[in-house]
Amino acid sequence: MLVDFTLWTYLLILAAGILGTLLAFLRPSRDTLKHALLLGAFLAVFDFIFENAGAMAGLWYSQGAPIYLWAVPYQVFFIALFAGMAFHVVLPARKDMLYIMATSLLIAAIGTGIESILLDHGLLTYAGGWTSTHAVMAYWATFMLLHLVNLKLSGHRVLHDNGQTKAHKAGALIKKKRR
Repeated sequence: MLVDFTLWTYLLILAAGILGTLLAFLRPSRDTLKHALLLGAFLAVFDFIFENAGAMAGLWYSQGAPIYLWAVPYQVFFIALFAGMAFHVVLPARKDMLYIMATSLLIAAIGTGIESILLDHGLLTYAGGWTSTHAVMAYWATFMLLHLVNLKLSGHRVLHDNGQTKAHKAGALIKKKRR
């Protein structure tokens, strides 16, 4: 059992730790960090609107947090910010529907699993017919949208069908010419 803080705070610390570890290991460029912050901000604002709209529609409600941003624990905003940043740093932008659908489904399963834990601890309640099936589909759609936004932000990171970046292809051509 968590003592002195709620599961909401634990999830916030976990999200910050994951992002911090990724940044320490991958050491992204300043440009990548700028784009990561933009993508994270997009996800945080999108999630803020979605979460509050769902709460106002009576589809779910949260409890057990010390501070709320309208109807949602403040930690959720920062978890979404950190998740969006990590998404950009780890997942290259690709115009590949299988990649987009599969990675979004993986994230949807993880998000729904975390919601299941929150439900079990009484910190989140589904109402108005909302179920975990709806949650997984909402996460899936959200992260497919995030891939599209990431593509718009990261044209320079887009991988080609063979998984190579433009820079990698250019390097291969230079090596080929040297031979």
